[in-house]
Amino acid sequence: MKRTLLTMLLAPLAPLALALPTAAGASGPSSARLLGRAVLPANTFAPGPPSGSLLGSAPINGVQPPFGSQPVQGFSATLSAGGGRYWVMPDNGYGSIENSADFNLRIYLIKPALKTASGGSGKIRVLRHIELRDPDHKVPFAIVNAFSAERVLTGADFDIESLQRAGDGTLWIGDEFGPFLLHVDRDGRVLDPPYRLPDLDHPGQELRSPQNPFSEESGTLRVMNALRADAQAGAGKHTPVVSPDANLLADGDPATGVQSRQNPPAGSDLQPASSEVMSVASLHTAGFKVVPYTVNYPARMKALLKLGVDGLISDRPDLLHDALVGYDANGDGTPGDYLNPDGSVNPAKFDAQAHRGGRNLRPRTRCPRWRSGSTTSPTRSRPTRPSPRTACPFCRTTPTCRPASVAGATAARTPWQTRCSSRT
Repeated sequence: MKRTLLTMLLAPLAPLALALPTAAGASGPSSARLLGRAVLPANTFAPGPPSGSLLGSAPINGVQPPFGSQPVQGFSATLSAGGGRYWVMPDNGYGSIENSADFNLRIYLIKPALKTASGGSGKIRVLRHIELRDPDHKVPFAIVNAFSAERVLTGADFDIESLQRAGDGTLWIGDEFGPFLLHVDRDGRVLDPPYRLPDLDHPGQELRSPQNPFSEESGTLRVMNALRADAQAGAGKHTPVVSPDANLLADGDPATGVQSRQNPPAGSDLQPASSEVMSVASLHTAGFKVVPYTVNYPARMKALLKLGVDGLISDRPDLLHDALVGYDANGDGTPGDYLNPDGSVNPAKFDAQAHRGGRNLRPRTRCPRWRSGSTTSPTRSRPTRPSPRTACPFCRTTPTCRPASVAGATAARTPWQTRCSSRT
């Protein structure tokens, strides 16, 4: 395997490593002369759980992801530890919040043997590391390992960039996702809630990056990361699916916004808010499928198919099937890419789900007993079939409930599909 090397310039950290000769009386900028260097191979790994599962399947600099343990590279901060040793801190891992959920945040102790004109191997030894973790639940928002005992921090929680040691030996770490200041002890244990940074240009406000956990736009991804980690903590291998209100997807269309967000009720003291909350592309990069609800109109179905959703939930599975028949997913000019040869939907390619009346389980209703959560049986919350055929499947005895056809229904719909016309 070809070994690609990551060069570390440690000279500026060693008092005698870098000379800055300046000619007497010169007024121009100083010239720097490199006196020594040490190199850490990019395929250096430390013990830990597998990592890099969201990097794709192509080799990176000759190294095939995912990796069997934790990479040691990408240092963004360095502190002298004395005796020719240094504490070095990688940043969030693989460059983004979406692909770094399995990169554990650590600070490594290394010892370089600088190669100079007088000798030296130019190699770097990794001696040990401390792992950042939050077992005391100081972090008040969702993190990847939220449901574990140690709550080890990952590159999908914080993007750590800078490092300083206080006089008491604790460490202060600068983060870019908040941005925050993190305070940890010498063993990596979080001591305080992340410190938010004020916006000095706007008194009373705070600085927020696009990945800030207190912003809605990153909330879904962070919660899904925690759910996936918990689901896969044991023998589980399945990844949860994101199933949001279709109107909360970031599609660039103001017409699909949530009315109560765009125009909050009078007297609510709420400010108008965007409905461009969840990015399908971002969730895909993070390894999550997106199956929104409830989409009943062909034009909206087509728009969401173009947005790249992995499935749709609809009260009108007949119209959804028609949309899939006419959709050219791969752009080759031939539609129907999500269908089997017999015309049925291929569930391995697209998750088409019938909702409520579309599955003859729950017609759209204003039935008071349904709305109150009661049914004719105390042990059943949703009857699967009405009885008798002409009765409301929820209240059964309400005289104003009657069979009704659904506009545009296909012959495949069963004759006992009903709509409750009760009013409260």
